[in-house]
Amino acid sequence: MKQVMSMREKYYLFYDTIPSWFMFSKKNTILKIELSGIQSFIFGSIDSYSNVFGVSRRSEYVQWLTKAIEKKLSFCFGEKNYYPVQSSSGNLIGAVKKKISVTEIDSVVKEIQLEIYKATDGQLEMFYGFCEAVVHKYDDHLYAGSNVLLRLGLAVSYQKYHCINTLSINEKPVDEAGFSFEKMQASEETDKRSYGNRRIVALKFDLDNLGVFFRGIHTVDRSRLVSRALDSVLKKSFADESTASVIFVGGDDIFAIAELENYLGVITRVRSRILNEITENPYLNLYKDYVGISGSVTEIRNDLGRVPLLYYYNEGEEMLEKAKMVPGKNSVAMKSGRRVITLQWNQIAVLNQLYTQHFREIPPEGRKGMLLNMIRMRDALGKYCTQEEWNVIKSIGQGE
Repeated sequence: MKQVMSMREKYYLFYDTIPSWFMFSKKNTILKIELSGIQSFIFGSIDSYSNVFGVSRRSEYVQWLTKAIEKKLSFCFGEKNYYPVQSSSGNLIGAVKKKISVTEIDSVVKEIQLEIYKATDGQLEMFYGFCEAVVHKYDDHLYAGSNVLLRLGLAVSYQKYHCINTLSINEKPVDEAGFSFEKMQASEETDKRSYGNRRIVALKFDLDNLGVFFRGIHTVDRSRLVSRALDSVLKKSFADESTASVIFVGGDDIFAIAELENYLGVITRVRSRILNEITENPYLNLYKDYVGISGSVTEIRNDLGRVPLLYYYNEGEEMLEKAKMVPGKNSVAMKSGRRVITLQWNQIAVLNQLYTQHFREIPPEGRKGMLLNMIRMRDALGKYCTQEEWNVIKSIGQGE
């Protein structure tokens, strides 16, 4: 893919297509919005296994809120005066036609800021900044110049630094209900599955080499389509799993839970779905040459009422880093007794197949013990496998 940006131009916004009103040599306003406090908002304290999906719903709410802000901006400025440039969970960039004054932009955004603060009881705060930019043509692409991304970042940071978002003292009445948790579209399904007292594990996945793929994308409109396609692929990857549920999806990051006795099959099928979707998606199929999936599996102990789910999220992240240290990445880290070992996906596939075929022949107490100890599982299932299968799994745990 042809290189477009030099280091000097890395803060410019490049486009393949832009609206007709965003004319050359005319200054328009670029607006950036960031939500702050997202992680604390999503990962609140969890009382039991049964309401763990509160985390999932709060994650969905942040994504819904981002879209709701975008719709509000389009409504206030008019669709012909506002162009959404980028939109991801908690972050927006948009272009506003020059005829909309900076004073009017500031007034509209400040009101949204206050509505969100009140709708979330201050748990989420919104910061914003804007600057003027002129569109130029460069190497068959259009771009908004003057280091616009750098200037936007500085404007947002300035507002954060000066704590301008101290909104509780402002008693101006606002329609915070428009951004409330309850306002989230009723058509969005809520996962009400309860895991009761069943043992569960936390699953953490991350796509490998995604940065290599994105470095070949130089226009924000293409980047936006790729990001949305990727988000859709990751969310759908667990859609048909009756014993597992997605808790959080952000960028190329998945955090989910699954029943202990079924997690090997779950992660095998999820990986297969992601790879197939990437291959078939027109915005992602070039990534198939780079893609790998690293992951981790962490047992969620019976202390979930006393320990927030964020603890297991962070523990899974630490183990994920071990999987990414393996040459070539594309592996899964999990504990085997007191050790952390890494498994290749072909080893997981063989273990899952053997376990599915022979688990009834293994006593229940032995079954649960080996599901959290891959070396014990390898030894228990070894007597059922062919020589070819044994050649794949015999190296599990060796050299680690």
